[in-house]
Amino acid sequence: ITPKEIVYEYKSMFSNQNFSILAYNIETMLAEKLETIFSFGFFNTRFKDFYDVYVIYAFKSKNIDIDRLENACYNTFKNRNSEFNIQQLIELI
Repeated sequence: ITPKEIVYEYKSMFSNQNFSILAYNIETMLAEKLETIFSFGFFNTRFKDFYDVYVIYAFKSKNIDIDRLENACYNTFKNRNSEFNIQQLIELI
């Protein structure tokens, strides 16, 4: 997780309690989705991955730190033994 996990406050649907959980930051979520799309290719990945990228960007684009996203992509691709080629990724999406 790049740079690190975040604490997410989750409100219970059944009571008035809040729970704190550790979660991926938004840049790492996108990096994971992008690496999956890149690894499996356009026709072999699930379209849900494309949809997830679209929804995350559509609703959270103002919260995305581009430098952190690039760093998260680099680390995620490296961790999964994939070559991080930003130009190929842009063309694929």
